[in-house]
Amino acid sequence: MEAPIARGRALRRRSARGRTGRGVAVLGLALALGAAAGCGPDPTTPSADSQPLAGSSVLLVTLDTTRADVFGAFGGPPYVAPHLDEWAREGVRFTQARSVAPLTLPAHASLMTGVFPFEHGVRDNGSFALPAAADTLAERFHRAGYRTGAVVAAFVLDSSFGLAEGFDAYLDAPRSRLEFVAAEEERSADEVVAAALDWLERGPGGEPFFLWTHFFDPHFPYDARPEVLDALPPADEIPGSAGLPKIVSVQRRRYLAEVSGLDGPLARLLAEAARHARGDLLAIVVADHGEALGEHGELTHGYLLHDAVLRIPLIFRHPSLAAGRVVDDPVSIVDVAPTVASLVGLDPAGMSGADLSPRLLPGDGGRVVTQRPIYMETLTTWLSHGWSPLYALVADGKKVVLGPEAELYDLSSDPGENADSADRDPEAVAAARRRFATLAERVTPSERRGLSEDEIQSLRALGYLEGEADPGRNAGVAPGWIPEGAGHPRAEMGQITRFWRARDLLRAGRIEEGLAGIRAVARDEPDDPYLLNNVGALLTNHGHPEEALPLIERALRLAPDAESRLALAATLARLDRKPEAVEILGELTRLSPDLLVARLDVAELLIDLGRNDEAVPHLEALLAHLSGDGPLRTRARALLVRARSRIPPGSRPANP
Repeated sequence: MEAPIARGRALRRRSARGRTGRGVAVLGLALALGAAAGCGPDPTTPSADSQPLAGSSVLLVTLDTTRADVFGAFGGPPYVAPHLDEWAREGVRFTQARSVAPLTLPAHASLMTGVFPFEHGVRDNGSFALPAAADTLAERFHRAGYRTGAVVAAFVLDSSFGLAEGFDAYLDAPRSRLEFVAAEEERSADEVVAAALDWLERGPGGEPFFLWTHFFDPHFPYDARPEVLDALPPADEIPGSAGLPKIVSVQRRRYLAEVSGLDGPLARLLAEAARHARGDLLAIVVADHGEALGEHGELTHGYLLHDAVLRIPLIFRHPSLAAGRVVDDPVSIVDVAPTVASLVGLDPAGMSGADLSPRLLPGDGGRVVTQRPIYMETLTTWLSHGWSPLYALVADGKKVVLGPEAELYDLSSDPGENADSADRDPEAVAAARRRFATLAERVTPSERRGLSEDEIQSLRALGYLEGEADPGRNAGVAPGWIPEGAGHPRAEMGQITRFWRARDLLRAGRIEEGLAGIRAVARDEPDDPYLLNNVGALLTNHGHPEEALPLIERALRLAPDAESRLALAATLARLDRKPEAVEILGELTRLSPDLLVARLDVAELLIDLGRNDEAVPHLEALLAHLSGDGPLRTRARALLVRARSRIPPGSRPANP
């Protein structure tokens, strides 16, 4: 397979006025949260006066979908990841770290910027992009003279979503081919390490580096290597499986095997990165979010805000840090960027996370960094399904979750969050509501990869839009906002479980059973664009495009995003309505020129239609983003030669 490579636009100009306004807003947020928590005047502003690791190379490792309690170093079983456990015990471990959202793109956006989702505007996967005005860790390292590189393992972090800014090289997830409905391809742990080490080997040895590597293996569907799975205990002996249905305990075992499969490759990466570093290496290992594994009725993640999907491992290691320290303070993934900035001497201006370096350095182990509330949210429930969003705050050992009704959990006596005590402590709930209200004016407008007004008119002219999507789902949502009448995700997500099980039947080759299952889901959920779109895509892929078309058209009317347009184009092409498919894809590539997933197929369609001059720019753009000489590049070159040979002399290719 072949990896697209994107070049980060590191030095995009920002006005001094814009930066000053951002700093004031973040300071206001820090003061509001700190005052509400009863802390000092500004507990979350990073300190820039100490930089004990200045000049060190930095390796940031993100583990997708990885709970803290799967590791022995965080209280889990000792057999899952012994190499990482040993490495972690020699660093500094934060046992009460939490993500800002149980979703990959929003969590990584907060990790890289040091600000919350309602500040950077990325509120869900797939249809949001990090604005160019956001100042990422990579951009700060680039300005400081570091060599910067990233290797991501899945399309959810594709460079088109805005995280490539500041990276000299950003290796997107590989694809054996590009297609309308993205295949579930990913870069394995071994492939991530190989690509990262290749980047390290090719670089000059005299300058420090910032390298980010993303591992996707633990994400559903779980497909661990048989030898790794066989090394684990039986399903009914896996921790946390007691009382769960057999099918769920089997899934938990497969999940642990996926995490276990990371151990060897990750150990190799950590050792080799240290060898390549100029001086000592600062390494950070953190997850973006966890996985529910059947707890609270949720199989995977994204829909609820329990610690099963929010509590994450966080480890810092460097020879100058306090080896073996265990920190139990509640901290957030949003604290990583200001902490790294403080340690290596970068400018942390504009970040709203806390500087955790006092807990990392020798001699300051007894100092409490902050007592401010830890903020969390999920908006995919609203944006993708029309269910209520959820918001949470952890403060004073308690977690308040706000949705259609409030929930309250005492984490000290009920870490599993099984006993809702909101009725017995209304003041804690009221305090959380007041804290959320202070954040409303800090909301940043979101940069969604949706439809422009011209594109809406074009689709309406083609008959695919009877009306616009619900504008409320496209607005910047303030923390604590609950739409009237929206159902709680817990009561609604049973259909998601039904869909996943039907999809598993299709993967297992039980086609008729799987098709019956997804058809039932579409029939029962006619207003859920996520389910309609995915059911339609599966029907198209299994030879039923005529049945899929009305489902995908309805999904597009409800939520006109890139995913729905890709699925619609695929279905139209299968129905031999190629000109319409080209129109849909043309609008998509004009809106998101860096979205590579559609380029090759739209070029092939244009060549089939004899519109060779229009195919050439798509192929040229595709080749400009592909590294190496693999089969995809060979195929694209052959198509480019064919298209150019069919253009009459003197004609010029059209712009896509």
